[in-house]
Amino acid sequence: MGCCFSDGLMEESQRINETIPNIMAVKMKHLMPIILEGQHQKVFTNSITSDELTQIVIGTFRLQMYKWRVANFQFDIIKNGDQMIQSILTLIKTKSK
Repeated sequence: MGCCFSDGLMEESQRINETIPNIMAVKMKHLMPIILEGQHQKVFTNSITSDELTQIVIGTFRLQMYKWRVANFQFDIIKNGDQMIQSILTLIKTKSK
């Protein structure tokens, strides 16, 4: 079976694929305590587990980065990222009394 990738590209691709889970683990390690603390202080909802909230937040930003890359980096990622943070906070914050 022929391959359209050179050996070097395949090796790079494999290295990237092996690195992605490590990057995700680091992000989860830093974000999870923030979400747990927010839930403990009743700032963030407890109706969704901290693990699920962490995945939602990370997934949202991964999609944002993908959209930016597909758009050839032609929009303001900082502005869009700030708007996305506000949207996520609106979704996960507990209702104030």
